[in-house]
Amino acid sequence: MTAAHPGIDLCPYVPPLPAHRVAPLPARRVAALPTRRGAALATFLLLALLPVLLSALPARAFETKARAAVVYDLTTNTVLLEKNADTPLPPASMSKLMTLNMLFEALKDGRVTLDTRFAVSERAQAMGGSTMFLNTSDRPTVEQLIQGIIVNSGNDACVVVAEGLASTEEAFAAKMTERAQALGMTGASFGNASGWPDPRQRMSVRDLAILATRLISAFPEYYHYFSQTEFPFDGRAPDNRFNRNPLLTLGIGADGLKTGHTEEAGYGLVGSAQQNGRRIVFVISGLATADDRANESEAVVTWAFRQFAMKTPGRAGVRVAELPVFLGAAPAVGLVAAHDMTLLLPADGGGTLRGEISWTSPVEAPLAAGQELATMVVKRDGMEDITVPLYAESSVGAAGFGARFRLAGEQVLARVMGPGKAPAPAAMPLPEKSRSYPARRSPTEPCRDCSLPSKASTDRASRPRPGCSPIACRRKGSTRCTPANRAARPAPRRSAGWCWRATRRAGRPRPRSCCSPPPGATTSNG
Repeated sequence: MTAAHPGIDLCPYVPPLPAHRVAPLPARRVAALPTRRGAALATFLLLALLPVLLSALPARAFETKARAAVVYDLTTNTVLLEKNADTPLPPASMSKLMTLNMLFEALKDGRVTLDTRFAVSERAQAMGGSTMFLNTSDRPTVEQLIQGIIVNSGNDACVVVAEGLASTEEAFAAKMTERAQALGMTGASFGNASGWPDPRQRMSVRDLAILATRLISAFPEYYHYFSQTEFPFDGRAPDNRFNRNPLLTLGIGADGLKTGHTEEAGYGLVGSAQQNGRRIVFVISGLATADDRANESEAVVTWAFRQFAMKTPGRAGVRVAELPVFLGAAPAVGLVAAHDMTLLLPADGGGTLRGEISWTSPVEAPLAAGQELATMVVKRDGMEDITVPLYAESSVGAAGFGARFRLAGEQVLARVMGPGKAPAPAAMPLPEKSRSYPARRSPTEPCRDCSLPSKASTDRASRPRPGCSPIACRRKGSTRCTPANRAARPAPRRSAGWCWRATRRAGRPRPRSCCSPPPGATTSNG
């Protein structure tokens, strides 16, 4: 079965924006498994282990003014908002994040250090727009260039980094494109290192969110530079020493990442903020003014943290379901998640979750504790599905000989009866010559062979008399029990020994007429 992560742990180098998210709630006991091997699917109404309120209605929708936007909860891997998320757009200076990613990888690989110095070319000195005001006589360190790109948004610093790592900016841009594709940024392409207007310079807001997520998770030792509000490099550009990110000084937990603006792209921001153990990453692009960018980015952060709450309805190692075990020493095995099950839900309202658990049937013993057995997909109203693998709670050994022998018999019987049919109890046939006894007659019903009632009218009337027979008639002195009367309903052929024993018990001589049919009468041994 396909499985997803519990938790869902982000890849330290290529963190995707997945469609599957975090962990589920506990489920009811699963149904019996089919006898034939194959994929089995059961649907469950998930029951909470903790008294957690779950919203049945989607959170209040956020109507953004941005041309394109995405809001992503990094802690729970949940996409909260998408608008034109996959449309390639000019990223402006937000594409400098890819230049920083290439530089951070070089630092991590040991190709350069923070103290490594790069030369400044005439091409870098000639760059326009926002710059560090570098000249050809400068030898800035890698750490100064990082701060110049993040805080000053220096185009000249980007060219210095590109030439220092790949000799030319064109070769560096080609490597940027190749690396972005490998990291899952399918809509990204680059014509330069700075984000200067170029028809080849394109990224979607989803690509930028993937890139921001990677910078946060893969390079935590360098992430603090993104929250730096000022960098007065050598005092050359006092008016350009402040970070353009409008959220850093608002006290809302914002700590990055990068702004961008060109006439073609409009105003945009790749941002991140952290509150109460939750981190969000968001991208907005195509706004008309810098004030619109500031207001919209603050509204996004407020909406993301106030409209959604992170809950943990299940803990690692707590049973969420059971599966029957085939040929096991125990009839069932518990299913548990490997990590705490964290779920992001709208903050207002209550309701239930729906989920599906899928496994391969049958689950055969022996089983080891921690063995992956199933996957659970939890469906939330108005939000994306989440997937988590489930593991065996404990070890289950193989069944003994008796259980295996009994199951083998059941399987053989099931094959004979056909698939899906249980054997029905069958009536035992009577022997061919066995006698059928009629139902007991009422006390007043006369005997067919005589006029005596089937029960005596004496003080023994409360005790039922045996069924009427010629011997019983004779014991009562009946004169109607004659061979002529018995010819209409022939008595069974009795042996002489039987007649002798019966009459001896009655204290009378043996009547030959009861044991021998009259002349010409038809006998039956029925």
